[in-house]
Amino acid sequence: QKSGASAAAAAAAVGPPSDRQKRLFYLERSHWSCRYGDEFFTTRVNSRKTFDRAPAPPDDGVGGNTTATTTSSTNESRKMGGKRNHPACYYEIEIRRGNFEPKIVLRRYSQFRWLYDEVTRSPPQSSSRAGSVGEGDNEGLSFPPKTCGWLFFCSPDADGDDARQNELDLFLENVLKRPGYVEHPAVVTFLNLGDLL
Repeated sequence: QKSGASAAAAAAAVGPPSDRQKRLFYLERSHWSCRYGDEFFTTRVNSRKTFDRAPAPPDDGVGGNTTATTTSSTNESRKMGGKRNHPACYYEIEIRRGNFEPKIVLRRYSQFRWLYDEVTRSPPQSSSRAGSVGEGDNEGLSFPPKTCGWLFFCSPDADGDDARQNELDLFLENVLKRPGYVEHPAVVTFLNLGDLL
């Protein structure tokens, strides 16, 4: 098990940033700290909420709450595909980066599925430590199955919903900790990282 400092150093050593974008590095929550700077981030699927219609796009910061950003715009939803009917359950993904306030992104199960389909269809080619598990392929990457059906979505006392939330959190962590996946276009879209690159 790497210490937080050695995990950050290893992440920074992966390779040079591209000419067109800033480089971001994912650290598992157990290794992440704001002291590593704004190029390091971590995520957590915090909770789930039911919406009768698609959540509103984020406030532009003019006269609104600028401490946290909630993102699930119509354009992103169209890119990610998936179901669009409501009411629907959205999972709240908290993204922590450096000393910035957490950014919140709302995603449906079908959008997590879209992410899985995209990264398995076209995995990134990693240039570091060839031969490590999961590099340049999707070995060991699995996706949580659907639960019992529409009768049980987002019910606060349903054990299946808690289990699914935890499984989606583990799935996202498994994707992000693989070299090269943070910059995959599907990951950038799913986590709305475009403004950070």
